[in-house]
Amino acid sequence: MLFNLPSITLKLYSCPVVLSFLSNKRRHISRSMLLLFAMCHFNAIASTPIPFSAKKSGETPADYEHTNSSMALAPVYMLERLHNTSQLSKQSNINAISEFGEKATSESNQHVIEIGFFYTEDLLAQIGRAEIDRYIDEQISAANQVMINSGLAIRRQVSYVGPFPMANEPDTAINLFLANVYSDQAFSALSNIRERFGLDYLTILRPQTDNNFCGWAYYDNPYAIMEVGGFCTSATLGAHEWGHNDGADHDIANSSDTPVRTDARGYNCAGEGTIMSTSNNWNTRHNIYSSPDISVNGEACGKLGEADFISVLNELVALPNHLGNKQAASEKIASVAVSIDKLSIAEGESVIVTLTLVDGDDNAITLDREVSIELYTYGDAGSDGDIRFNGALADVDFINATQRVTFSAGQSTQSISVTTLGDNEQEPTELLQIGARYGDYVNGSANELTVEINDAAGQESLSFSLESVELESNQSIALTVNRAADFDIPVLLALVFDSEHLTITPEIMEFTSANASENVTITAGNIDIAETVMIQLEAIDGSQVFDQLAIQLSPLVIEPEKSSGGGVNFWLALLAALAFAARELTQNRRES
Repeated sequence: MLFNLPSITLKLYSCPVVLSFLSNKRRHISRSMLLLFAMCHFNAIASTPIPFSAKKSGETPADYEHTNSSMALAPVYMLERLHNTSQLSKQSNINAISEFGEKATSESNQHVIEIGFFYTEDLLAQIGRAEIDRYIDEQISAANQVMINSGLAIRRQVSYVGPFPMANEPDTAINLFLANVYSDQAFSALSNIRERFGLDYLTILRPQTDNNFCGWAYYDNPYAIMEVGGFCTSATLGAHEWGHNDGADHDIANSSDTPVRTDARGYNCAGEGTIMSTSNNWNTRHNIYSSPDISVNGEACGKLGEADFISVLNELVALPNHLGNKQAASEKIASVAVSIDKLSIAEGESVIVTLTLVDGDDNAITLDREVSIELYTYGDAGSDGDIRFNGALADVDFINATQRVTFSAGQSTQSISVTTLGDNEQEPTELLQIGARYGDYVNGSANELTVEINDAAGQESLSFSLESVELESNQSIALTVNRAADFDIPVLLALVFDSEHLTITPEIMEFTSANASENVTITAGNIDIAETVMIQLEAIDGSQVFDQLAIQLSPLVIEPEKSSGGGVNFWLALLAALAFAARELTQNRRES
């Protein structure tokens, strides 16, 4: 909407005065001041009043109790990718929840607030798209856990991620930079995207540069800004700022503006504040919105008529121009099917991804208008909490190909090449996920496709110089361990065995070059009984056995001492000689 003010009005206030008023007074702006602000600074502005509010937010585990429900609430949020292809549908006529948690577990009854994220180019350059997506995942997941903890059948959902249509101004205060959403440069582009994607809220992401605030949001209005990195590390920053977009103020002791309802405020209980509170410790707030029907350690976390934001949210879901009813849902006239030419590739190879517009029966079609979808490439499959397991890393194992793909009118397919990177490192097979999401007028792919990236580091051999060794008590032997490889990646090995009668020096060895040998000394102790000991040459983490060596241990054999007189045979010969001599003597006497 354009506003034309009489010239006399412009003489009353200068732009600096107007901007100073808006940045320093976080309260509802009178219509005349709003119109003046529009004419003075922007030329184009929405008709909704723009109250300002923002504070840093935080979270902490806590034991939550509903006084009118037996529902157990999870104290710690679980991270999950909520901005994938299986998005929820808008529900603008949901009934208010009569009991906490009654409908919060039923996805079909959830009221959805669709959010678009707009990152500045300097944030993209600093952390990359993959980390931006991980940050969004964290904020959305934590915000939805707050909804679950509060017993609300409301969910926040990502429906668009893309660049902010103007450059960041790092030296500009966070609230003044957010005001750029109404500038000539940004407002038209944002409004177009909002309509095409059915966005209820629009949130800007930029690097942390403001030393006073991590977030800023307009009350009961679509726009918010959040700073990423630096000291802005709270996972519930989004839950707080979007609470302002919903229409909530801070706790009454730290009020910044008039909320959409008198009791749409935060509250302090059990020594900490709820999500919208700005009292106490920023980083240990309770992960709930205020309600007198929820208690922490027996203390109510709300007050009737003063702080009951949960009841307010339950009312707003049925009202137009609030929450998920701020923008009509985007019309979906087709879907996008994703296919790939290979399910398994070697490092350094590429996979061709084909996106095809299809109808409800999966038949390829063309459309009479331009539509777009985001192709995404992820490598975090098989994760355990926040620990990636066998996931290919963007820009390490593959070139991140996440991008918006546009179909012109009459065009049915688009093909994109996704290239993997060889890292000359021996490693297990890695997994890469590919899919389509965030479509305007089209639905994303129903399932993710998984590509196996197989190791192509080359051949490596690690072995003992002997196959077997025999040792008696207290004997030693020196041998070598040899490495032959096509790469110079260092490798750390362990010599593993199970015997108290054996000593190996060293038991751990490191090879830093492709072809090398290391000496090993094996010493036997006192051996009473013969035994065979197997020595395994393993990776230091035990993930792989390269070779093994059999050691035959035996007691020392001690032979009997031999007599200096020649032993038994000598004495027998002596006796025989004496017997012969006696016969000769007897014979001589007879003859004489």
